[in-house]
Amino acid sequence: MNRFIGCLGFLLMMTLSCREEEFPIPGYPQVETHSIAIMGETSVAFSGAITFHKNFKILDHGFIWGEKEELSLELSEKFSRGATEGSLNFEFVLDRGMVKDKTYHVKAYAVTDTHIVYGNVETFVSPGSKSPMILDFSPRIGVWGDTIRISGKNFNQRPENNKVTFGQAEAEIINSSDSLIYCLVPTFSSYPTASIAVQTAGMLAKAPEVFKFSAPELLSFSPTTGIFGDTLILEGLNLGYYLHHLKVYFDEHPARLVSMEQNKLKVIVPDEVSVKNSKISLQFVESHLVFNDYFTLIPPKLLALEKTSSFTDTSLKIYGENFNPITDQNKLFFGNTEVEILNSGTDFLEFRMPTRGHYRNRTDNFTVEIAEQSNTLDVSFQLLDPWLRIADFPFSGEKVNMAVGFSAYGKGYVGLGEENSEIFWEYDPMMDSWNKSVTFPGKNRSLAAHFSLGEFVYIGLGYNYPFNYFQDFWKFNPITKRFSAIKPFPFGSYTGIGLSTRGRAFLIIPREEQNFWEYDPVKDDWIDLGNQGLPKYPETGFVIDDRMFVYVLDPFEEINRLYEYDFNLKVWLPKAELWDGESHEGSNAFVINGKAFLRTFRSLYRYDPIQDFWEKRAFKDPDFRNYAVSFVINQKVYLGTAGSFINVNDFWEYDPAYDVD
Repeated sequence: MNRFIGCLGFLLMMTLSCREEEFPIPGYPQVETHSIAIMGETSVAFSGAITFHKNFKILDHGFIWGEKEELSLELSEKFSRGATEGSLNFEFVLDRGMVKDKTYHVKAYAVTDTHIVYGNVETFVSPGSKSPMILDFSPRIGVWGDTIRISGKNFNQRPENNKVTFGQAEAEIINSSDSLIYCLVPTFSSYPTASIAVQTAGMLAKAPEVFKFSAPELLSFSPTTGIFGDTLILEGLNLGYYLHHLKVYFDEHPARLVSMEQNKLKVIVPDEVSVKNSKISLQFVESHLVFNDYFTLIPPKLLALEKTSSFTDTSLKIYGENFNPITDQNKLFFGNTEVEILNSGTDFLEFRMPTRGHYRNRTDNFTVEIAEQSNTLDVSFQLLDPWLRIADFPFSGEKVNMAVGFSAYGKGYVGLGEENSEIFWEYDPMMDSWNKSVTFPGKNRSLAAHFSLGEFVYIGLGYNYPFNYFQDFWKFNPITKRFSAIKPFPFGSYTGIGLSTRGRAFLIIPREEQNFWEYDPVKDDWIDLGNQGLPKYPETGFVIDDRMFVYVLDPFEEINRLYEYDFNLKVWLPKAELWDGESHEGSNAFVINGKAFLRTFRSLYRYDPIQDFWEKRAFKDPDFRNYAVSFVINQKVYLGTAGSFINVNDFWEYDPAYDVD
């Protein structure tokens, strides 16, 4: 019996020991959320309980709720009942911030010094809630970015669950409770006043008074002078705290805003400014303010050249100060000719002298123009191209084709030709200009022949459509600028080559017989010199040291060579051929410093009469041309216009001093 009682006692002790291990007293209170009670159309009642197994100190307790079932003190709305001790029941009536017929979740909570304890989640459907109400706000006058305190009732504790508007613009909410909202005055609000409204749980409350904006004012800016990309400080009053509600302009050009602090705005001078003096303005939402003073760009300054001489179509640099980083906002001139700027920085311009640029002088100075201001470099620059473009021929028609060109007394003359008129234009190389000189008394024509003898120039022959061949000839006096008729040529010819040497004038005609003639100015008569071995189709001719040459191009007989006239033997002697695969129709010949040149359709050749040899020269002419006209003044040739395959009116100066090997 004693043995049975002892065993029973042992089992009882073991059972009690096992129960202590299985049900330990927790180190935190137990929290329970009770069922939700609907209290009417605008409120619900929460209730909960805290149960203690030990005497815990509660730092805070209450309820959290929200639309999501996952609730937490950090992310959910909360009602706090504060600190307490001991077991207790507690409750809260919610009558704000709930959207009618929306499902919400709630649970009680308790916070100790070591734990946050949540109760079970209860769910309910909202019957609705009381509308929010704005009682007051302050300050009532301010600027964009000011902090506004809105006091009222029935706001949502979570900032994201409230919406505050100033007019149509939504404000940024900094903090909120059920009775206070702190927000920032938004940009793009209605101006100069804005009505304030708070929207919570789909219900709207309006403030009894409007918010007034303080009128912005402009005071000053500094510095008042500068260059592109400089930073300016604009000062004013009531400018606000945001950059994005402001726009700053230099005239019509927007400036980049850097920062704003205490009504001081930092902006960058825009590269697009194109005038010396600019007005700076600030554009607000519905306000446009302009500073009284002008901002003035510091003028550009040229300092140095990468090279002091070079060729066209070569990349060069010029250095200086205050250039515009936008390439096309800079202009650079060589004399009066604008050059092509390839790249730019504030201290350099990379440029190229255009091949087809009009150059009045070979040596000149550079001038830069930026934003209505200019500066000229005192170091001159020299172009090394043998060929430079000069003033264009001012023709009156659509093209100048197969015209006549000659020089006399330091001036050049061009006239006649297809679609041109009977007017001869005079070129002055000192002024690089063309002026009307004299009217040809005969009919306009193409491919007229001409030669000079003594102080006179003789012009005649030629043709016009439909293939009317002329035989009239005229003598031109360059001093009196008058034409007078001489004896007509014995027959009409569409063209001819006129040459003068040894005090005599000769005319070569494109025909098999009677193709070599001499004009006697004393008797005013034409002398037939026969054929004397010259082929049928003379193209052009020239005279070197009293030696007379004619270039013949006869595709039918495959002749492409030079002929020289032997005055003793009275015969034309064949000289060097010129076969290069190019078209030589309409070639032009001229003589400078005892050297003859032949300008073909696309090339330039120099003839050596000693070696009887054609040498091809470097030539920078972007246009193919034939039937050009030329004249020589002071050992420089002036060549231009063209016809047949291409019709242009440009003119070029060739200086052999720059045509070096």
